[in-house]
Amino acid sequence: MNEILGQHYLLLESSNLKTAELYAHYFFDHNDLVRYDSVAIESNAIICGNDSEFFKNIETGQEANKQAINSLVDELHAEGASDPQTWSTLQQGYTTKLLHTVIHLLDGFFGIDSVFYNLVENSHQVTGALLTRINEHPEKYWLVPVTGMSARGNADRVPSLRPFGKEE
Repeated sequence: MNEILGQHYLLLESSNLKTAELYAHYFFDHNDLVRYDSVAIESNAIICGNDSEFFKNIETGQEANKQAINSLVDELHAEGASDPQTWSTLQQGYTTKLLHTVIHLLDGFFGIDSVFYNLVENSHQVTGALLTRINEHPEKYWLVPVTGMSARGNADRVPSLRPFGKEE
């Protein structure tokens, strides 16, 4: 049985629902760092920009990303690493992985912890300019819910990319 490793909402620009779904699959098929054994998209759960729930779901997703950041920062604090002045002395391990995840959520780098991800701007946020474009042409924008599953727990490729190997 597959273990659910990630649930994401992707914001996409597309001419239609089917193409939006294909873009979401393409994103996961070609992502170098986040790999799932399978990616499930429930077509009838995809939301178009002209749906009354569209902007609410964007806000909910962005808030979930903020909550993930706050939770990770709380963990950093509990590990004694809340002061950036001490980060240069951290030993590689759990604490640096926490920090790594926080930074990716802040810098717009997609990861398994990303709840909402804006593929239009490659960001965890949505700029005012994009919101304006969505309001002008809501039929071109889609929120695609994606569930990534893996039996092997191999969604995070970062450790295997480093020359010093995987963490124990």
